[in-house]
Amino acid sequence: LDIVQCIPAYQVVFDDGDRIELGFPQYQKHHDASALPSVAISEQESASIDKMNSYEANGYDKWEEYMAACSAFLDCGLPNFIEEIFDLPSFPAFIYQALRAKAKAWPLKPHSDVLDAIFDSEKMKALASFQDLYVGLEPYRNDDEIFGGVLRKTAPAVFGLLAALELHPTNEKAGVFAPVGGFRAVSRAFARLSEACGVQICCNTTVTQIEDDGVHIIANGKSDFIQADRIVVNADLPFATESLLVSDTRTIANDNPQDNFDWDDSFDFSSGVVAFHWSVNIPCHDLNTHNVFLSASSKKDAVKSWGAVRENVRSDMKD
Repeated sequence: LDIVQCIPAYQVVFDDGDRIELGFPQYQKHHDASALPSVAISEQESASIDKMNSYEANGYDKWEEYMAACSAFLDCGLPNFIEEIFDLPSFPAFIYQALRAKAKAWPLKPHSDVLDAIFDSEKMKALASFQDLYVGLEPYRNDDEIFGGVLRKTAPAVFGLLAALELHPTNEKAGVFAPVGGFRAVSRAFARLSEACGVQICCNTTVTQIEDDGVHIIANGKSDFIQADRIVVNADLPFATESLLVSDTRTIANDNPQDNFDWDDSFDFSSGVVAFHWSVNIPCHDLNTHNVFLSASSKKDAVKSWGAVRENVRSDMKD
Protein backbone atom coordinates (compact mmCIF):
# COMPACT_ATOMS: atom_id res chain seq x y z
CA LEU A 1 0.00 0.00 0.00
CA ASP A 2 1.53 3.28 -1.13
CA ILE A 3 0.42 6.38 0.77
CA VAL A 4 1.66 9.81 -0.34
CA GLN A 5 1.25 13.33 0.96
CA CYS A 6 -1.24 15.65 -0.74
CA ILE A 7 0.42 18.94 -1.69
CA PRO A 8 -1.48 21.20 -1.32
CA ALA A 9 -3.26 19.48 1.55
CA TYR A 10 -6.70 20.27 0.17
CA GLN A 11 -8.85 22.54 -1.93
CA VAL A 12 -11.66 24.41 -0.20
CA VAL A 13 -14.76 25.22 -2.27
CA PHE A 14 -17.19 27.81 -0.90
CA ASP A 15 -20.91 27.95 -1.55
CA ASP A 16 -20.43 30.91 -3.93
CA GLY A 17 -18.07 28.87 -6.13
CA ASP A 18 -14.93 30.52 -4.83
CA ARG A 19 -11.92 28.19 -4.28
CA ILE A 20 -8.67 28.27 -2.36
CA GLU A 21 -5.89 25.74 -1.80
CA LEU A 22 -4.24 25.25 1.60
CA GLY A 23 -1.35 23.27 3.03
CA PHE A 24 2.14 23.80 1.62
CA PRO A 25 4.74 22.16 3.87
CA GLN A 26 8.30 23.47 3.94
CA TYR A 27 9.59 19.93 3.47
CA GLN A 28 8.89 17.43 0.71
CA LYS A 29 7.49 14.01 1.58
CA HIS A 30 6.18 13.08 -1.85
CA HIS A 31 7.44 9.69 -3.04
CA ASP A 32 8.41 11.25 -6.37
CA ALA A 33 9.73 14.77 -5.92
CA SER A 34 9.85 15.30 -9.69
CA ALA A 35 6.08 14.88 -9.85
CA LEU A 36 5.54 18.10 -7.91
CA PRO A 37 8.20 20.66 -8.90
CA SER A 38 8.93 23.20 -6.20
CA VAL A 39 8.23 26.09 -8.58
CA ALA A 40 4.68 24.82 -9.16
CA ILE A 41 4.08 24.52 -5.43
CA SER A 42 5.44 28.06 -4.95
CA GLU A 43 3.01 29.41 -7.55
CA GLN A 44 0.08 27.65 -5.89
CA GLU A 45 1.05 28.95 -2.47
CA SER A 46 1.41 32.48 -3.82
CA ALA A 47 -2.08 32.27 -5.29
CA SER A 48 -3.38 31.05 -1.92
CA ILE A 49 -1.76 34.00 -0.12
CA ASP A 50 -3.27 36.45 -2.59
CA LYS A 51 -6.69 34.87 -2.15
CA MET A 52 -6.52 35.23 1.66
CA ASN A 53 -5.56 38.87 1.30
CA SER A 54 -8.57 39.38 -0.97
CA TYR A 55 -10.88 38.04 1.74
CA GLU A 56 -9.75 40.70 4.22
CA ALA A 57 -6.91 43.14 4.76
CA ASN A 58 -3.75 41.29 5.89
CA GLY A 59 -5.64 38.03 5.63
CA TYR A 60 -2.50 35.93 5.23
CA ASP A 61 -0.73 37.61 8.16
CA LYS A 62 -3.75 36.87 10.32
CA TRP A 63 -3.71 33.27 9.08
CA GLU A 64 -0.05 33.00 10.09
CA GLU A 65 -0.91 34.42 13.52
CA TYR A 66 -3.66 31.84 13.96
CA MET A 67 -1.51 28.96 12.71
CA ALA A 68 1.27 29.95 15.12
CA ALA A 69 -1.14 29.43 18.01
CA CYS A 70 -2.51 26.18 16.56
CA SER A 71 1.00 24.88 15.92
CA ALA A 72 2.01 25.61 19.53
CA PHE A 73 -1.08 23.74 20.72
CA LEU A 74 -0.16 20.79 18.49
CA ASP A 75 3.55 20.78 19.37
CA CYS A 76 2.68 20.68 23.08
CA GLY A 77 -0.54 18.66 22.95
CA LEU A 78 0.65 15.84 20.70
CA PRO A 79 3.56 14.57 22.84
CA ASN A 80 2.26 15.50 26.29
CA PHE A 81 -1.45 14.66 26.08
CA ILE A 82 -1.85 12.30 23.11
CA GLU A 83 1.41 10.34 23.01
CA GLU A 84 1.80 10.76 26.82
CA ILE A 85 5.48 11.60 26.50
CA PHE A 86 6.49 14.50 28.74
CA ASP A 87 8.03 17.24 26.57
CA LEU A 88 8.99 20.24 28.71
CA PRO A 89 10.48 22.37 25.85
CA SER A 90 7.07 22.55 24.14
CA PHE A 91 5.35 24.32 27.05
CA PRO A 92 6.82 27.87 26.73
CA ALA A 93 5.41 28.38 23.22
CA PHE A 94 2.07 26.91 24.31
CA ILE A 95 1.86 29.25 27.31
CA TYR A 96 2.96 32.26 25.26
CA GLN A 97 0.34 31.69 22.55
CA ALA A 98 -2.37 31.03 25.14
CA LEU A 99 -1.67 34.27 27.06
CA ARG A 100 -0.44 36.71 24.41
CA ALA A 101 -2.54 39.76 23.47
CA LYS A 102 -4.74 39.48 26.57
CA ALA A 103 -5.31 35.74 26.01
CA LYS A 104 -6.78 36.32 22.56
CA ALA A 105 -6.21 32.66 21.70
CA TRP A 106 -6.98 31.20 25.12
CA PRO A 107 -7.44 27.48 24.33
CA LEU A 108 -10.52 26.91 26.50
CA LYS A 109 -12.65 29.64 24.91
CA PRO A 110 -15.30 28.69 22.38
CA HIS A 111 -13.45 28.32 19.10
CA SER A 112 -15.49 31.08 17.45
CA ASP A 113 -14.41 33.58 20.14
CA VAL A 114 -10.80 33.17 19.05
CA LEU A 115 -11.75 33.26 15.37
CA ASP A 116 -13.73 36.49 15.85
CA ALA A 117 -10.76 38.04 17.67
CA ILE A 118 -8.38 37.31 14.78
CA PHE A 119 -10.42 37.32 11.55
CA ASP A 120 -13.09 39.56 10.01
CA SER A 121 -14.00 37.42 7.01
CA GLU A 122 -16.42 34.54 7.42
CA LYS A 123 -14.44 32.65 4.80
CA MET A 124 -11.25 32.92 6.83
CA LYS A 125 -13.09 31.77 9.95
CA ALA A 126 -14.50 28.79 8.06
CA LEU A 127 -11.06 27.88 6.71
CA ALA A 128 -9.68 27.91 10.23
CA SER A 129 -12.32 25.81 11.95
CA PHE A 130 -13.97 23.17 9.74
CA GLN A 131 -11.70 20.49 11.26
CA ASP A 132 -13.84 20.67 14.44
CA LEU A 133 -16.22 18.36 12.58
CA TYR A 134 -13.59 15.62 12.82
CA VAL A 135 -14.43 15.29 16.51
CA GLY A 136 -18.17 15.88 16.06
CA LEU A 137 -18.22 19.44 17.40
CA GLU A 138 -19.12 22.85 15.96
CA PRO A 139 -16.86 25.91 16.23
CA TYR A 140 -19.58 28.44 17.08
CA ARG A 141 -20.42 29.75 20.54
CA ASN A 142 -23.82 28.70 21.81
CA ASP A 143 -25.10 31.30 24.27
CA ASP A 144 -27.87 28.94 25.35
CA GLU A 145 -25.25 26.69 26.97
CA ILE A 146 -22.94 27.24 29.94
CA PHE A 147 -19.45 28.50 28.97
CA GLY A 148 -20.67 29.04 25.43
CA GLY A 149 -21.25 25.33 24.88
CA VAL A 150 -17.68 24.06 25.29
CA LEU A 151 -18.93 21.45 27.76
CA ARG A 152 -21.28 20.07 25.12
CA LYS A 153 -21.14 20.59 21.36
CA THR A 154 -18.98 23.68 20.84
CA ALA A 155 -15.29 23.01 20.29
CA PRO A 156 -12.86 24.83 22.57
CA ALA A 157 -10.20 26.78 20.69
CA VAL A 158 -7.54 24.22 21.56
CA PHE A 159 -9.03 22.05 18.82
CA GLY A 160 -7.33 24.42 16.42
CA LEU A 161 -4.51 21.90 16.75
CA LEU A 162 -6.52 19.79 14.29
CA ALA A 163 -5.84 22.44 11.64
CA ALA A 164 -2.15 22.37 12.51
CA LEU A 165 -2.20 18.58 12.31
CA GLU A 166 -2.97 18.97 8.61
CA LEU A 167 -1.37 22.33 7.82
CA HIS A 168 1.64 22.68 10.15
CA PRO A 169 4.43 23.83 7.78
CA THR A 170 7.39 22.26 9.62
CA ASN A 171 6.09 19.36 11.76
CA GLU A 172 6.85 16.20 9.78
CA LYS A 173 4.05 14.36 11.58
CA ALA A 174 1.54 16.76 10.05
CA GLY A 175 -0.08 16.69 6.64
CA VAL A 176 -2.86 15.11 4.60
CA PHE A 177 -2.11 11.77 2.97
CA ALA A 178 -3.94 9.66 0.43
CA PRO A 179 -3.54 6.05 -0.72
CA VAL A 180 -2.48 5.54 -4.33
CA GLY A 181 -5.38 3.83 -6.06
CA GLY A 182 -8.05 5.35 -3.82
CA PHE A 183 -9.43 4.10 -0.53
CA ARG A 184 -10.38 0.82 -2.16
CA ALA A 185 -6.63 0.13 -2.15
CA VAL A 186 -6.72 0.28 1.67
CA SER A 187 -9.43 -2.36 2.00
CA ARG A 188 -7.68 -4.54 -0.56
CA ALA A 189 -4.39 -4.26 1.36
CA PHE A 190 -6.12 -5.26 4.60
CA ALA A 191 -7.75 -8.17 2.80
CA ARG A 192 -4.40 -9.39 1.48
CA LEU A 193 -2.80 -9.17 4.92
CA SER A 194 -5.75 -10.93 6.56
CA GLU A 195 -5.87 -13.76 4.06
CA ALA A 196 -2.11 -14.21 4.37
CA CYS A 197 -2.72 -14.85 8.08
CA GLY A 198 -5.40 -17.45 7.34
CA VAL A 199 -8.47 -15.25 7.76
CA GLN A 200 -11.62 -16.23 5.86
CA ILE A 201 -13.56 -13.16 4.68
CA CYS A 202 -17.35 -13.62 4.38
CA CYS A 203 -19.08 -11.16 2.06
CA ASN A 204 -22.84 -10.60 1.84
CA THR A 205 -23.07 -11.70 5.47
CA THR A 206 -24.74 -9.67 8.21
CA VAL A 207 -24.09 -10.05 11.94
CA THR A 208 -27.41 -9.77 13.75
CA GLN A 209 -26.40 -10.54 17.36
CA ILE A 210 -23.24 -11.28 19.33
CA GLU A 211 -22.85 -13.70 22.24
CA ASP A 212 -19.84 -14.60 24.36
CA ASP A 213 -19.13 -17.72 22.30
CA GLY A 214 -20.01 -16.59 18.78
CA VAL A 215 -22.15 -14.51 16.43
CA HIS A 216 -25.55 -14.88 14.83
CA ILE A 217 -25.52 -14.08 11.12
CA ILE A 218 -27.73 -13.90 8.05
CA ALA A 219 -26.13 -15.17 4.83
CA ASN A 220 -27.97 -15.71 1.56
CA GLY A 221 -31.27 -15.23 3.35
CA LYS A 222 -30.58 -17.94 5.94
CA SER A 223 -29.68 -17.52 9.60
CA ASP A 224 -26.73 -19.30 11.16
CA PHE A 225 -24.46 -19.22 14.20
CA ILE A 226 -20.65 -19.09 14.00
CA GLN A 227 -18.76 -20.13 17.11
CA ALA A 228 -15.72 -18.08 18.12
CA ASP A 229 -13.14 -18.01 20.92
CA ARG A 230 -12.62 -14.23 20.59
CA ILE A 231 -14.81 -11.59 18.94
CA VAL A 232 -13.67 -8.15 17.79
CA VAL A 233 -16.53 -5.72 17.21
CA ASN A 234 -15.75 -2.86 14.85
CA ALA A 235 -19.19 -1.24 14.94
CA ASP A 236 -19.83 2.00 16.86
CA LEU A 237 -19.88 1.36 20.60
CA PRO A 238 -23.37 2.86 21.18
CA PHE A 239 -24.86 0.90 18.27
CA ALA A 240 -23.09 -2.35 19.19
CA THR A 241 -24.08 -2.07 22.85
CA GLU A 242 -27.74 -1.38 22.17
CA SER A 243 -28.33 -3.46 19.05
CA LEU A 244 -25.81 -6.30 18.72
CA LEU A 245 -24.52 -7.48 22.09
CA VAL A 246 -26.74 -9.96 23.90
CA SER A 247 -27.34 -8.93 27.52
CA ASP A 248 -29.60 -9.75 30.43
CA THR A 249 -32.23 -7.38 29.05
CA ARG A 250 -31.99 -8.53 25.44
CA THR A 251 -32.80 -12.09 24.49
CA ILE A 252 -31.51 -13.95 21.47
CA ALA A 253 -33.79 -13.50 18.46
CA ASN A 254 -33.60 -17.06 17.15
CA ASP A 255 -37.11 -17.03 15.72
CA ASN A 256 -36.81 -13.90 13.57
CA PRO A 257 -33.23 -12.70 13.16
CA GLN A 258 -32.95 -9.48 11.17
CA ASP A 259 -30.53 -6.73 10.28
CA ASN A 260 -29.94 -4.08 12.92
CA PHE A 261 -29.32 -0.48 12.00
CA ASP A 262 -28.74 2.78 13.88
CA TRP A 263 -30.82 2.24 16.97
CA ASP A 264 -31.49 5.83 18.07
CA ASP A 265 -31.14 8.81 15.74
CA SER A 266 -31.56 11.20 18.67
CA PHE A 267 -28.30 10.02 20.26
CA ASP A 268 -25.91 12.96 20.50
CA PHE A 269 -22.52 11.45 19.81
CA SER A 270 -21.18 8.61 17.70
CA SER A 271 -17.82 7.84 16.12
CA GLY A 272 -19.32 6.68 12.84
CA VAL A 273 -19.27 8.35 9.44
CA VAL A 274 -21.31 8.07 6.28
CA ALA A 275 -18.90 7.41 3.40
CA PHE A 276 -19.83 7.42 -0.27
CA HIS A 277 -17.43 5.75 -2.70
CA TRP A 278 -18.00 7.27 -6.12
CA SER A 279 -16.63 5.86 -9.36
CA VAL A 280 -16.50 8.08 -12.44
CA ASN A 281 -15.08 7.47 -15.89
CA ILE A 282 -14.04 11.04 -16.70
CA PRO A 283 -11.18 13.21 -15.36
CA CYS A 284 -12.26 15.67 -12.62
CA HIS A 285 -9.85 18.50 -13.32
CA ASP A 286 -11.61 20.94 -10.97
CA LEU A 287 -11.13 18.68 -7.94
CA ASN A 288 -8.02 17.91 -5.92
CA THR A 289 -7.39 14.62 -4.15
CA HIS A 290 -8.80 16.16 -0.95
CA ASN A 291 -11.66 18.67 -1.25
CA VAL A 292 -13.72 20.46 1.40
CA PHE A 293 -17.02 22.27 0.75
CA LEU A 294 -17.97 25.12 3.08
CA SER A 295 -20.81 27.59 3.53
CA ALA A 296 -19.58 31.05 4.52
CA SER A 297 -21.71 33.63 2.70
CA SER A 298 -22.73 35.07 6.08
CA LYS A 299 -22.46 34.27 9.77
CA LYS A 300 -26.04 33.02 9.70
CA ASP A 301 -25.35 30.64 6.81
CA ALA A 302 -22.14 29.43 8.42
CA VAL A 303 -23.84 28.60 11.72
CA LYS A 304 -26.78 27.00 9.94
CA SER A 305 -24.43 24.70 8.02
CA TRP A 306 -23.52 23.09 11.37
CA GLY A 307 -27.16 22.31 12.15
CA ALA A 308 -26.55 18.56 12.14
CA VAL A 309 -24.22 19.00 15.11
CA ARG A 310 -26.27 21.50 17.09
CA GLU A 311 -29.66 20.34 18.35
CA ASN A 312 -31.49 23.60 17.65
CA VAL A 313 -30.09 25.91 14.99
CA ARG A 314 -30.68 29.53 15.94
CA SER A 315 -33.19 31.03 13.52
CA ASP A 316 -33.02 34.56 14.92
CA MET A 317 -29.45 35.31 13.79
CA LYS A 318 -29.04 38.31 11.55
CA ASP A 319 -26.64 38.52 8.61
